Amino acid sequence: MQRENRKKQLTAALCLLAPLLALALAPLPDALEQGAPALACGAVQLALALGVAWVLRDVLRRGAQELARREPGGAALALLGACAGLACGVLALGAGAAAGGPVRRDWYFEAAALLPALAAAGEWFWQQKLEQAAAPLFRVGRRARSARRLQDGAEQAVDPAALRPGDRVLVRAGEVIPADGAVCEGVGAVREQALTGEKAPVKKFPGSAVCAGTVLKEGALTCEVERAGAATVQARLAALVTECAAGEGPLARWAGQFARKTARRALALAAAAFLLWLAAGFGPGRALGAALAVLAVGSPTALLPGVTAALCGAAGSAAVRGVYFRTLAALEQAAEVRAVGLDAAAALDAGEPEVVQVTGTRRVPEKFLLSMAAGLCLQAADPLARAILRRAEADGVKYTAVAGAETVPGQGLQGKVAGKVIAGGGAAFIAGFCPLPPDLLEAGQALERRGATPLYFVLAGSPAGVIGISRSVRPDAAPAVAGLQALGLQVAVFSAAQAPAVLHTARQAGLGADAVAAGLDAEGFVQKTRELHAPAALVGGPHTPPAAFAAAALPVQTGAAEGPLDAAALLLMRRDLTGLPQAVALAREAVKNVRQGLRWAIAYHDALPVLAALGPLLQELTGVGVHPLAGALAACAAAWAMARHARRLCRQEPETPETNVTEGRP
Repeated sequence: MQRENRKKQLTAALCLLAPLLALALAPLPDALEQGAPALACGAVQLALALGVAWVLRDVLRRGAQELARREPGGAALALLGACAGLACGVLALGAGAAAGGPVRRDWYFEAAALLPALAAAGEWFWQQKLEQAAAPLFRVGRRARSARRLQDGAEQAVDPAALRPGDRVLVRAGEVIPADGAVCEGVGAVREQALTGEKAPVKKFPGSAVCAGTVLKEGALTCEVERAGAATVQARLAALVTECAAGEGPLARWAGQFARKTARRALALAAAAFLLWLAAGFGPGRALGAALAVLAVGSPTALLPGVTAALCGAAGSAAVRGVYFRTLAALEQAAEVRAVGLDAAAALDAGEPEVVQVTGTRRVPEKFLLSMAAGLCLQAADPLARAILRRAEADGVKYTAVAGAETVPGQGLQGKVAGKVIAGGGAAFIAGFCPLPPDLLEAGQALERRGATPLYFVLAGSPAGVIGISRSVRPDAAPAVAGLQALGLQVAVFSAAQAPAVLHTARQAGLGADAVAAGLDAEGFVQKTRELHAPAALVGGPHTPPAAFAAAALPVQTGAAEGPLDAAALLLMRRDLTGLPQAVALAREAVKNVRQGLRWAIAYHDALPVLAALGPLLQELTGVGVHPLAGALAACAAAWAMARHARRLCRQEPETPETNVTEGRP
C-alpha cells in the first residue's frame, strides 16, 4: 500500500512538473517574455511549483527531520533547494512586476519543484530495485493454504496453522506440504528448491523427513506432523530472511556516513557558489542556478541504497542455491574468512548410511537381490532400509512386489515374494531360515572389517546374498574441501571421535593428518577454533559445542533444513558442503562489487558538484551553462548506473506454480 501511494504521489508530481518545465525552458513567443503576460506565466509556474511541493510534502517533511537531527541527506537537500528556489523566484517575480517587466528565465521555479521530485523518484526507484534484489530471499514464504488432516479415517480440511504435533496429514501430487514431519506411508518425489536450492525432486520413503513449504511432485504421502505454524523450518527461515533484508553491515554503515558527509559538502559548495557568483557580478538568477545545480547533482540518494541492493542481490543469489546469510554483515564477514574448521560429524559424515556393496549368489544376481531387498524395505522406516531404497533408486532398479512385509524388532525384515519367504537382517536372524555358506560369511566379515554393517538375505530357504551398508564421507566433501583450498583458505577437521576413524574420514575428504584434531571435548573445540587463522569459519550442526560457534567469526550450519540454529550466521540448507565455497566466493565478489561501486560514487561526488558549481564560468567560456535540470539528469544517470552495477550478482530462476500455495512475505 505504501509503495502504491508513493507511486501515485510521484505520478501526480510529474504531471505538474512536465508543464512547469515546458513553461520555464521551452521557447515561447516574445510576447510572453516580458510585461503582464510574463507576470501571468510566472504566477502559473509558481502555482505549479507549489503544487509539486504539496504533493511531495512527505519528502519535504522528512528533509526537515533530517535537518533537525543534523544529519542531512537527499531529502534535506531537496527541502533547502526548494525553499531557496521558491523564495528567490518570488522575490524576482515581485521585483520584476514592480519594475514592469519581469523576465521568466530568472525565476527557477522549475528547479524548486525538480529537487523534491528528484528525491521522491530516487526513493521510489531504489525501493523497486531493493525489492527485486531481495525477491529470491522471500521464495521461502510460499505456504500451503490448507491441509488434509486424517481423523478417524476421514479427511478433514483445516488451516495449516491449526495442525498440532502428532496429527497425520495426507498430501497429494502438486500440493505444498503444510508442516514439518516424517513420512508414515507412501513414496513420492518432493521438490525442495524453494527451501534448499535442490533442483531435482527428492525421493521420500517411510521415515523420510519432510518440510513445510516444499512441494510433492508425484505420488501421495501420509505424514506425521512434528512442527507446525511458527515452529516450522520454513517459518523460522522466513523470519531470518526478513531480518537479513532489513539489516545493514559495515559497508552500508560506511556508505550512510559518507552520504551524510556528501550532503553537507554539497550544501557548503552550493552556498559558496551562490555567494561567489553573486559577488562576481553574475546576478542572483545565475548564482542561484549554479547553487541549485550543485544540490541536484550532489544528492547522495544512490549511495546507501546501492550498497544495500548489491548485498541483498548477492544474498538472494545465494538463497537460490540453498545458502542463507542471517544478516548482510554475515555476508561481508564471509568475504573476509581466511580459515575453515569442519566438525567432522556434521560437515563430513554422510549422515544417512549408504550401500557400499551388493554381493549376490549364483542363484540370485546382484540386481535381483537389490530389487527384492528394496521391495522388502519399502514399508520399513529405519535408516538401513532407506539406504537400500536410495541405492535401488540410484541404480534404476524396480522394486519387487513383496507381500506381508513386516519388521521383526531388533532383528530384521521378512515377507513373501510370489509365495516364497524372503528375509533380511543380521547373521543370527538369517541362521533361523538357513545356514549361511562360508563365502557369504567371509564377504560379510570383510564388510565389518571396513566398518560396514552386513545385511544377509535369504529367499525360499536359500542364501540370496549380502548387502553392506556404512556411514561414509559425503560425496560432496572432497570437492568442497578442494574448493575451499582453491580460495586460499586453511581447512582443518575437528572431531570428538578417536584419531584412526577421523584420519580415515579426513583422507577421504582430501586432507592430511596435520589438518586433523581428534578426541576433542567442548573446550578442545573452542581452543582449536581460536587457533585457526582469523577470521575463521566453523562448520557444524546441532551437536557442535555452542561455545565453539561463539569463538568463530562466521558460524556455519550444514543441513539447516532439519532446523536452523540461532547461533549460525550462515545456513547451508542441504547437507552439502559445496555450498560453503560457493558462499565465500559469492561474498567476495559481492564485496568487491560494492567497493568498486563506492569508488565510482566517490569519484562522481568529487567531480560533478564542482563542475556544476562552475556553471556560470563555463557559460562565459563556452556558451553552455549547467542548469539544475542537467544536474538532475546526471543524478538519474548515476543512480541507473549504480543500480545496473549492483544487480550484477543477482540470479533468479522461475518456479512452476503449485495447486495449494499462497505467496507473500512473512
